Amino acid sequence: MPLQNGQTLGHYRILRPLGAGGMGEVYEAEDTRLGRKVALKVLPEETARDPARRERFEREAKAIAALSHPGIVTIHSVEQAGGVDFITMELLEGQTLRRLLPRTGLPFERFLAIAVPLADAMGAAHERGITHRDLKPENILIGRDDRLKVVDFGLAKREEPFGPAGEGSRAPTRALTEEGRIVGTVAYMSPEQAEGKPVDPRSDVFSLGIILYEMATGERPFKGDTTVSVLSSILKDTPPPVTQSNANMPRDVARIVNRCLMKDPARRFQSAVGLVTELTELKRESDSGELAAVTGDVRRPGVAATTTSPSAPAVTGSGGTGAGLRYGAIAAAVLALGAAGYFAWRDHSGSPTAGLPAAPGAAAGPGGGAPRATAADPRQRIVVLPFENLGAPNDAYFADGVTEEITSRLASVGGLGVISRNSAVQYAKTTKSTKQIGSELNVDYVLTGTVRWQRGGGTSRVRVTPQLVRVNDDTQLWGDRYDREMKDIFKVQSEIAEQVVGKLGLAMHAGGSSASGARPPTDNLDAYQLYLRAKALDDAPDVERRTRFKAVELLEQAVRLDPDFAQGWAQLSHMHSSIYLNKQDFSEDRLVKARECVDRALA
Repeated sequence: MPLQNGQTLGHYRILRPLGAGGMGEVYEAEDTRLGRKVALKVLPEETARDPARRERFEREAKAIAALSHPGIVTIHSVEQAGGVDFITMELLEGQTLRRLLPRTGLPFERFLAIAVPLADAMGAAHERGITHRDLKPENILIGRDDRLKVVDFGLAKREEPFGPAGEGSRAPTRALTEEGRIVGTVAYMSPEQAEGKPVDPRSDVFSLGIILYEMATGERPFKGDTTVSVLSSILKDTPPPVTQSNANMPRDVARIVNRCLMKDPARRFQSAVGLVTELTELKRESDSGELAAVTGDVRRPGVAATTTSPSAPAVTGSGGTGAGLRYGAIAAAVLALGAAGYFAWRDHSGSPTAGLPAAPGAAAGPGGGAPRATAADPRQRIVVLPFENLGAPNDAYFADGVTEEITSRLASVGGLGVISRNSAVQYAKTTKSTKQIGSELNVDYVLTGTVRWQRGGGTSRVRVTPQLVRVNDDTQLWGDRYDREMKDIFKVQSEIAEQVVGKLGLAMHAGGSSASGARPPTDNLDAYQLYLRAKALDDAPDVERRTRFKAVELLEQAVRLDPDFAQGWAQLSHMHSSIYLNKQDFSEDRLVKARECVDRALA
C-alpha cells in the first residue's frame, strides 16, 4: 500500500510521492531528528516477500554506500520501521536528462558539460567494481545548479574479492537472475546484456554510448517498433555516425561514441575511466581553441590542407584543384612514411642509422657492401634477422612485429649501427650460415630468434628465444628464453634490446639512450596487433585491391583503440595514398583521408 502524505515512518514524515519503479516507490520526506528533507526509497510490501527482489534492494544500498562521488546520489542510511524496508538518500531537485534532450540533439558545449561528469561518475563506480546495468536518461538527474547525479542502482552488479586476503582475484557476486534472463531497459542494453550473458563495466560503456549518441543527435542509435526489433538492432546494426545527424558535432565525438558502441566488448573502452579521459581531453581542446585546428576547414575536400604541426613543413594544395590535392596526397604519403621511419630508425644523435649505402670513397667491406667501421662511422654494426614463427601460420605477422620492434629499439642506441629491415628480410628463409649472412651484410653481430604465441586456458602467452652471434668467429655471445604473458610483450622486447646492448659493451653512457626506456609504439596491445596484421598485408607481394582495403579496415580499428598511435596513423595514411596511386579509388576524398591521417601521426 502506498504511503500517505503526513504518514510517519520511524522519525521520517512523508511529504509527497516522487515516483515509482520496478524496484520501489520514492517519496520526499522530512527527517524530524535532523530537520532536513530526504528521499525515501521504499520496497513495496507485495514484493518484500520475494527474496530476489529484497536482495536487489539491499544490493542497491550496498552499491551506493560503497561510492563517494559528487556525480552519484548519496545514501544516508538503510532502515526498517513498521515492517517497511527503505533507503534514505539525498533529495535531488531538478529534471531527468530525458526531459532536457531536444529532438535535434544538444549543442556541443552542452554535450560536453553533461558527458564529462556523467562518464566521471560511472568511472568512479567502475573503479569500485560496480556495474550499473540500467543506465538511461531517466536515471540521470540534472539539478537546478546544473550538477549531474546518477541514480537507481537497483540492478547494479558488484564484484567482490574472493579467496584468501591478498590474492587480488575478483569474481562477480552470484547473479540475481538465472542465466539467459534479461535485466535492464531494452533500448539502452549492450549486446551481451541483450543476450542474457554476464556483463561487466564494458556493458555500461555501451549504454553510455547510446546515451551520448542520443545527446548528440536527439535520436537513439538502435530503433525498432517492438522489443524484439530493438534487440535485433542492438545485436546487428551499425548506426550512422553522429556527425551525419548533427554536422555541428566534431568528428572526435563520432569517434568516441563509435568506440563505445562496438559490438565486441574488447573493442570498447574497458571502463568509463577510459571514456572520461577521452572526453576530458576533447573538452580541453575545445576550451583552448585547439579543436578548431583539428576539425575545421583543413579537413574539407576541395580546400588546401596545411599541417598544424609546428615541426613539420606545410603541405598545401593548389587553390583546391584536383592536381593540387593529388600532389598534397602524394606528399602526405611520403611524409607519413618518413614519419614512420623517423619513429623507428633514428639514433640518439638524430642521424640515420646503418643500412644506407657507403659514402663515396668509403672503403668497402667484404662482399662490396658498406664497411663495418670506418673513421667516419666507428659504430659497431648489427642485423636483426626476422624471428622465426613457431606458432600457428597465421601468427607470422606477430613474429615480424617482434623483430621490427627490437630492431627499432636497438636503432635508438648510440654507438650501434643497425642494418635496415629490408636488407634483413632478404635472409628470412636463407639456408646460409649466420657467419655467411653477417659477412655479406658487413656486420659484426647477428641477432636471430624464434617466437611462439600460445592462446587458451584463459591466458595468452608468448615465448621469445633470442640468440646473439658474433660474426668473425661464429660464436654465440648470448641466448635466453622469455616466457611471459602477452601483455608483457613490449617489456620483453625492451629487455632483449637491453641485453644485446650490454653484451656489445655499449652500456648506457652520457649522450646515449636506453633501449628499455623507449616509449612503446602504443599502450594498447589490441591496437598493436591490428597494426602488425595490416603491415603484413601491405608487405605482401602483388598487393591486391581487397588486401589494401582490408589493411585500411584493420588500421582504422587500431587508431580507434588508441587515437595516439602515431605509427598506426602513418601507416593508414600510406595505405590511403597507395589505394589512390594504384587507381583503386581515384577519388579526392581518399586524398583528404591520407592527409588527415598524416596530420594525426605528426601531432
